[in-house]
Amino acid sequence: MRETTAIFKDGRRITTRVSRFGERPDREFDIQFWQGLSSEARAKAGWELVADYWLMKGKSEDELRLQRSVESIQRGGR
Repeated sequence: MRETTAIFKDGRRITTRVSRFGERPDREFDIQFWQGLSSEARAKAGWELVADYWLMKGKSEDELRLQRSVESIQRGGR
């Protein structure tokens, strides 16, 4: 397996790992990648997967918004 890292002028860092066909790499590379991201970046990536799946099902991305169907809430008598 070969791993390379490129660092760009704007500070972006891209690391790639190449393995031979049929070789089963360990998951350490993936674990390091995801743990290196902030929780906000992981949440954003998760949301992008949900949105992509939703679009592949032919549904509108607007349907993924929070439902606002409750008109009013009244507290019961005490």
